[in-house]
Amino acid sequence: LSGPVFFGSSQKVMDEIMDEIGLSVSEDEVKKMSMASPHTSTHISGLRRNNSFPKNRRVQVKPKVMMPRYVVIDISEMHLLDASAATSCFGQLAKLCEKRGIFLFAAGVLPRVECMLRSHEVSLKFEEEVEWKQSILLNEDKQNGKLILFETLFEALEFSERLLIQSKSRHVHENLMRSDVSQLNSHLIDSDSSHHKLTYIFTNILREELSEDEKSLIDGIGPYYEETTFRGGEPIFQKDTHPDAFYIVLKGAVAVPRDRKRSEKIASPKVLSSSNLMELSLSSSNLMAIGDDDTSLISSFHNVGGIFGYCDFLLKRQRTFHAYASGDATVVARFTSQSLETMKRDDWPLYVIVQNLLLQASLMDLANCTCHN
Repeated sequence: LSGPVFFGSSQKVMDEIMDEIGLSVSEDEVKKMSMASPHTSTHISGLRRNNSFPKNRRVQVKPKVMMPRYVVIDISEMHLLDASAATSCFGQLAKLCEKRGIFLFAAGVLPRVECMLRSHEVSLKFEEEVEWKQSILLNEDKQNGKLILFETLFEALEFSERLLIQSKSRHVHENLMRSDVSQLNSHLIDSDSSHHKLTYIFTNILREELSEDEKSLIDGIGPYYEETTFRGGEPIFQKDTHPDAFYIVLKGAVAVPRDRKRSEKIASPKVLSSSNLMELSLSSSNLMAIGDDDTSLISSFHNVGGIFGYCDFLLKRQRTFHAYASGDATVVARFTSQSLETMKRDDWPLYVIVQNLLLQASLMDLANCTCHN
């Protein structure tokens, strides 16, 4: 936003912001907003206090769109704001956003504009705002119906990013606690399943209901990976080798031994099955911590649906850990860089889904705060 914003132009500003973020208002909200303003002749606030809401007044109902969770408005070039515009535009907009679970931030606010926003309670007092910013990082759902101010656009965007990652990580962690691995296994084993086995794994990891079109895309993933079967104790890859692929466990489990600073094949009896150990999540890193004593050889297990080896693969760095088949007939899906390039060229929508899968796996790792050290 730029230039001065007075009451006469504030409605146009509000309409533009609402259109940009896909925000629509109901008839009841129009009534309340019109009664809150002493002024007239605007699209939303242009009804006199003593007039009843016209029955024939039509409110535009916009098709439902995906609204953002965080909205940042750059007001560094808005050098003047009057009291009416502050309350009728930004104050009402902040309340509408709060009702829809949207956080409204403003960046680059000038001193005189900041004074107007805080003095008319459109924004919090400075001390209260600092306290709110600190507390929301502990409780992402704490909204207040205010316009939150930031000194710079970068600061506002960084704060929004932190909240987004925090929210996503927390929801992933909560969903992981409800993971039903046995149900996932049944889909993979059942020959009558209506979709490709990786479709069920993708759905389980993405934690969202995929459309039938998206499921159909994943059903066609066969040409882009290869299935490999390993015997118990057989290495899938070794530490300090070239990361030519990432893997998804389709059957059995994959063990990640503790780093003993030497490359050696673990004998089959030493690689314990994960079936008699505490079952945790489908995260690609810390599925099962065994302990810190010297007698423990296994750092973690990747069960069915687990993704592993992708961090080194994406970063194009040498492998940072060993991976071994935990038992006989362990089956993994192997995705190479060449197959992903082919997918990117020939099937872009499927490639996007795979990239989202890897992003979600990364968030699952962040939620669990894990490593292979």
